Amino acid sequence: LQFSHLELFDKHLKKLGYKYIYKQRTGIRVDGCAIFYRHNTFDLVEHQSVEFRQPSTDVLNRDNIGLMAKFKPKDMPTSPLVVCTTHLLYNPARTDVRLAQVQLFLAEIDRFSFHTEDGSTDPPQYLPVILTGDFNSLPISPVVRLVTEGKVYSNHFGSGLKNIAVTD
Repeated sequence: LQFSHLELFDKHLKKLGYKYIYKQRTGIRVDGCAIFYRHNTFDLVEHQSVEFRQPSTDVLNRDNIGLMAKFKPKDMPTSPLVVCTTHLLYNPARTDVRLAQVQLFLAEIDRFSFHTEDGSTDPPQYLPVILTGDFNSLPISPVVRLVTEGKVYSNHFGSGLKNIAVTD
């Protein structure tokens, strides 16, 4: 979402009972990611942005970002959920960058969605996750396969993916 359009969306969606969280991407670009939610239906518990630019990792040298939010439905407060969105690199020739970005994002989603109920003796669990975004990828791409199947063979993408310090 272009930052300059945010006010227009907010103006119209506020009338319908929506609030939002927004993160502009790093660098000089003026777009970012937003999550709009009905504040009379959901309580925003926590949110976090994920910046994909990692100066120490060559393959993660773009300014794309992701956004994660934890919500509790007001009518079912014991059933929280996580909503995530991202906008991955566009360049069709750089599947390696998109793979690294989504790998990093999935690792952050894994950490963010791991939940222990306050005061509960129940073991921690993963909250349900809704993942949205512009992956700039075809349904048969390695990027989408990583999200849907949990694995991808990345040998032909070079050694950059092995250097992003994300484990299984």
